Amino acid sequence: MLDTVSENWHRAAEFTARPAGVVLAAERVSLLTERQKDVMRMLAEGMINKQIAHRLDISVATVKTHIAAAVRRMKARNRIHAVAMLIRAESFA
Repeated sequence: MLDTVSENWHRAAEFTARPAGVVLAAERVSLLTERQKDVMRMLAEGMINKQIAHRLDISVATVKTHIAAAVRRMKARNRIHAVAMLIRAESFA
């Protein structure tokens, strides 16, 4: 029981040390699969769908599916908003 309380205390302290927007972004990014995070990171690097597909050896349609799923899971307005949340979350990680 004390371990759980201690763990929750440390987690709460960690989140209170970061701005609210960062906490929200981190929570939403945590909902993504590793593949979705990879695709979104490549978008953040400025890659286009075709380049991402080539790098990951998947189809462009699959890249679009990963992006759409990430935007939906993160409740972002669009892919740019989703990338911004990912950058914000990972810059304070």
